[in-house]
Amino acid sequence: MKRIVLSLLCIGICLSISNRSVQETLIAEMDNEHVNEHDQLIFRNWMLEYGKSYDNDFTAIHRMQIFMRNKKNIEKHNHVGAKYKAKLNEFSDQDYDELSLKMFMHLDFSDDDFKFGNPHFFSKEDIKELRNHPILTQMREQARKGDSLDWTKQVTPSRPQGTCGSCWAFSSSDVAISRLALKGKEDLTQLSKTHLIDCCVGDKNKGCNGGSPIGAYKFINENGALKENEYREYDATQQECKKPVGTIGKGQIADVEKVDDPNFEQIKEALQDGPVTALMYADKSWFEYGGGIIDTCSYVGAKELSHAVVIVGYGKDHYKVKNSWGPGWGENGFFQVQRTGAPECLDKIKKISYPIIQ
Repeated sequence: MKRIVLSLLCIGICLSISNRSVQETLIAEMDNEHVNEHDQLIFRNWMLEYGKSYDNDFTAIHRMQIFMRNKKNIEKHNHVGAKYKAKLNEFSDQDYDELSLKMFMHLDFSDDDFKFGNPHFFSKEDIKELRNHPILTQMREQARKGDSLDWTKQVTPSRPQGTCGSCWAFSSSDVAISRLALKGKEDLTQLSKTHLIDCCVGDKNKGCNGGSPIGAYKFINENGALKENEYREYDATQQECKKPVGTIGKGQIADVEKVDDPNFEQIKEALQDGPVTALMYADKSWFEYGGGIIDTCSYVGAKELSHAVVIVGYGKDHYKVKNSWGPGWGENGFFQVQRTGAPECLDKIKKISYPIIQ
């Protein structure tokens, strides 16, 4: 019956000869759908806040329905008192399936995709000495707070990746510049993500379709990275490589450490030198995340290592992670995930990696 009513509603809109705008039509049709005035106002204000507009009435009504469904789920989640709060955000008019297709990577990674190939043949003793650099030791003490460690002040602000599976380029470039800055090699500045998307291409580096962070580290070491303003502005697309060679990080990565299935002690050890990249299973809770500790126990639809992020620290019961969805998402672009508790409720952190800077 509901589908019939909706079909008639859409037919009525198509036959309308009114000059009302899409938004005006939308508000009127929400009245017909018995959406109360309070919810209408919330949706209208949300559209204004995020600059949303729709091409036609069909799309507007469809997005309104998804928004209301998401709003109901958010209210239900917050009512049960979970460790994290859900909230409306720029994703609230979309469902998980379409968002995951747009924003996550869809690649099957093998161990070969996570081999760096050390061109300098550094020994374990050499690597240990590089990790105990005096400047890094001093910065580490500043980042440590009791049993916690937080490199938030040593990473750049979060940038939004948009509808492009380029999280691998964001996470690897962010970790690379942080670790270069921690060793006093470079200033902490935004590196160009489009430079990696356009120029760092290969078997498992496919621009907006995903890529290997270790492949990005290898590219930076061999070709150098560029600052954000030295390459074309980020627009969530892959184009022809215009400037393959940069200067930042070139020849400065001695090796890349990786752990395929890390436990807390291994992640803790990795973080002593600075932030690390990680591949994670991202579920629908991420798209409604508004703060607190994600303690998701079900991973509906999260069947792949779909998202690359930057782990910046840890506390008593959580990891702190930088995402690539912009400062308006989560906790100023960051989020927390549970690191203690029942195994089935721990967030799925896999394949951490990080460059060792010379």
